[in-house]
Amino acid sequence: MAPKHASRSDHVFAVLREEIRSGKHPVGARLPTERELIQRFDVSRVCVREALAALRSMGLVSSRQGSGVYVSDAQAEGNGVLLTATTHAEILDCLELRLAIEVEAVGLAAMRRSPSQLDAMTDCLVEMRRCIEAGSPSDEADWAFHRAVAAAGGNKYFTRLMDGLGARAIPRNSLPGQKRDATWETAQHAEHMAILQAVSAQDRDAARATMRTHLTNAMARYREMRVAALMKKV
Repeated sequence: MAPKHASRSDHVFAVLREEIRSGKHPVGARLPTERELIQRFDVSRVCVREALAALRSMGLVSSRQGSGVYVSDAQAEGNGVLLTATTHAEILDCLELRLAIEVEAVGLAAMRRSPSQLDAMTDCLVEMRRCIEAGSPSDEADWAFHRAVAAAGGNKYFTRLMDGLGARAIPRNSLPGQKRDATWETAQHAEHMAILQAVSAQDRDAARATMRTHLTNAMARYREMRVAALMKKV
């Protein structure tokens, strides 16, 4: 059974998609703000952001920095992507998907990245480090880094896929009640730095290798967690 959080995100996504396709929100129109959508649907900010990310992944809407979310194509095809992983097994499935997408995306980024895109990746890691040191959640900065890498590849479909997956693709953002592990997050930050260094050096092979290592390390951790959880039930 899908978790209540995921079903609410799905509902917001489905309603907005239908309103866009019916013309209630015409091409070029700005969608209601996050706050307005939260009040309308009586859901959390996370639910609204996930629904908007799925609409972006379809090409139905696009974001304008400091302005809002606008309808870009009322007839874009696809069903969007909303991750609903709430178990170790489902998280492993999501990481397998990310492995297939992001290893190639980072290879493209290494060949095509611009100085400003490198700056954007660096800013994400600075923010991630700040969050870790402050003892606050670092998953948004983590995901922003992965999205920035995909964007640097210059292929809009990679970016749309990443937008559709959203921050819930970060495993520690998926399991209910999962406690923060500062040691693990620090190790994750170091792995991100290795990816950034490879992209900066325009070393495609190293970039792909470091991304693969990063994601396979996460998969190994969640396999261990899955085994430990199963053992508790024995």
